[in-house]
Amino acid sequence: MQPFKPSSEVKIVYSPRYNISFFGIEQFHPFDSKKYGRTWNVLQQQFGSKLSNHHLTVDRPVSNEELLLVHTPEYLASLRSPALLARILELPPLRFLPGWMSAWRVLRPMRWATRGSVIAAKAALKTGAAINLSGGYHHAKPNQGEGFCVFSDAALIVHQLRKEKLLKLDDAVAYVDLDAHHGNGVCHQFLADKRVSIFDMYNEDVYPGKEFEQHQRIDWNIPLPVGCPGAEYLAILRENLPRFLDSLDKSR
Repeated sequence: MQPFKPSSEVKIVYSPRYNISFFGIEQFHPFDSKKYGRTWNVLQQQFGSKLSNHHLTVDRPVSNEELLLVHTPEYLASLRSPALLARILELPPLRFLPGWMSAWRVLRPMRWATRGSVIAAKAALKTGAAINLSGGYHHAKPNQGEGFCVFSDAALIVHQLRKEKLLKLDDAVAYVDLDAHHGNGVCHQFLADKRVSIFDMYNEDVYPGKEFEQHQRIDWNIPLPVGCPGAEYLAILRENLPRFLDSLDKSR
């Protein structure tokens, strides 16, 4: 396999609308829902005015029509329920607030971030590399959200790019997941779609646990022990990721 040589015009997709602020309720969850803005501020400090040359804005939130490419109508309609949103987002106090308020303060930022993932994917096809500072909702299934993941942006990227003919229907797609949690939602999204090859390196002893079907779907499955040190983690990644990518070349 030839080494990847991205263009110098790496694009960074970010909108201030990504940041989730819900009257302080978000502080009851370990997930930092304002980390996108903090990351952007760090980038500004490091790169100054040069950052504008790489920045791509987000034009709008993702639409329901687009989300229907990867989610059932029943699931999208169910998001009006405060109790359901409280469960998905793991924030019990949300069940006591009006659904429209949760949609405004939580779901809308996630819609902007999901759209940002699609914009980043399109930019990557043009320039060689692009990063969205939010997204990565890898627990969202076609008919269910969980683990602070409501919309499956990874699946939407693939389906929308195929729909717009930016990806051919028979193009191979490599999905690489390095989050500490196993990406069970992505596995469910592509259960029957072998054009998508899944590499998942995760802590096997934490959420979401083990489901036989979703683990069987992983093409390159690397469960890690609790407390795996950084040096060991990087060594495992360096050994396995190139082998995974080489296997895709050989299978074509």
